[in-house]
Amino acid sequence: PASLYFIIFFIGLKMFLL
Repeated sequence: PASLYFIIFFIGLKMFLL
């Protein structure tokens, strides 16, 4: 689903920023 992909992308972005 698109929602799952968006969640994974958001988590990856947070890890990249942190």
